[in-house]
Amino acid sequence: MMTKPTESKALVAIKCLAYNHEKFIRDALEGFVMQKTDFPFVAIVHDDASTDGTAAIIREYAERYPDIIKPIFETENQYSKHDGSLRAIMDAACTAVGAKYIAMCEGDDYWIDPLKLQKQVDYLESHPDSCACFGDVNYINECNGKEILKVVRTEGIFRNFEDMLVNKYYLSPPTWVWRKDFFPSGDKRNSRYVDGTYAMAMDFCAKSDFHFIDEVFAVYRGTETGVSHVRKIKSVHARQKGLWRTQRDYIKLYPGLVSEEVKNNVKHHIFILANLATVADDKELLEVCRRYAKIKRDFFVQIKLCLLNMMLVKKILKRRYCKKGMMG
Repeated sequence: MMTKPTESKALVAIKCLAYNHEKFIRDALEGFVMQKTDFPFVAIVHDDASTDGTAAIIREYAERYPDIIKPIFETENQYSKHDGSLRAIMDAACTAVGAKYIAMCEGDDYWIDPLKLQKQVDYLESHPDSCACFGDVNYINECNGKEILKVVRTEGIFRNFEDMLVNKYYLSPPTWVWRKDFFPSGDKRNSRYVDGTYAMAMDFCAKSDFHFIDEVFAVYRGTETGVSHVRKIKSVHARQKGLWRTQRDYIKLYPGLVSEEVKNNVKHHIFILANLATVADDKELLEVCRRYAKIKRDFFVQIKLCLLNMMLVKKILKRRYCKKGMMG
């Protein structure tokens, strides 16, 4: 069942997607209702047919904070359709409240600065040439308790579109605020990518100033065991392939912003990953993904990695097929 978000106008609409986030959703909702602003805002909290107690907690907050928490409850999971339905629902809700700006924070992350929205809206209002802005996050791994402070500053700040495309920086989506009219209504392009936020970040970098505010605004939770987990190695490999396909598409979308060197490097990576999908077993995929996980920001390190993996592909092909008389 989908409830109508609101009839009132809000300067900012927060997109919050939740599915089986019973353990975490209270933190996310508290981060929304604690915001101190001189403008109206709403949080559109979408429960995607959770099977735990997530929906009940959202209802509780919607009753306590009816001017802020605007829930949408589904009886059928929308994300699993992979047809753009989820994005269309959220975009329609943001349009209904008349929002000029969009913020985002998924149900398992949360904000820790009560002035987050005020600071970001003040920046965008005073910098009309900037399409979006973001801040830093602290990272917590829920599986092992590991914590990293100021992730974006630690990882390094991107310089331009090509830098973002090559290095696939993590730019803390839980902290993003952007102008709603930046993405055309009904645009489903980013919905087809393995990581829609990576595609969005490249759009921001290509068309305008994507401004970094050097303050910690949120906590990002990690709930996966990492790329070295053998049972999940094929899904990691599939994600890598998806990211390089995104790179390929964005090279075509913004050809004038990418050097020939980078274009060729992306083609080589796609070739490597496609071959590994057909000839490598779990141990071999694990070795390659470990190498990918160690990629540094220096572009020449990526070229070296590319060459190493090409050698590995050749070695696998030789071992698998020379004995059968299929290769010379």
